[in-house]
Amino acid sequence: MATFPSFVDWPEAVFSSEQSPLVICVRGDFSFGTFLAQLARNSSAHGRREEIRWVHKDQELRNCQIAFISRSEANRYAKLLQTVEGSGVVTVGETPDFLAASGIIGFTVEN
Repeated sequence: MATFPSFVDWPEAVFSSEQSPLVICVRGDFSFGTFLAQLARNSSAHGRREEIRWVHKDQELRNCQIAFISRSEANRYAKLLQTVEGSGVVTVGETPDFLAASGIIGFTVEN
């Protein structure tokens, strides 16, 4: 999970400056959100430090490069994904319905 941002190329226009961090947002109740924040402390992708943000307003997702959208938001997938449409945000979910709703990456838990 911590390495997948290295496999994505974002247009420079999604960053406000060369020093801007890669912003990873969490929307909803992600059980691994704290773990993700710990991983990001010492991580970088494309020469940018990674920053984790918990967002509470839909529009805040447009300020991210990666948006983790929790299963707790499943009934709002369509609205949240529409909010970031065309913005260059890579959306990540954790349910099969997420991909069906046009999410980009779906994580699954095994064992």
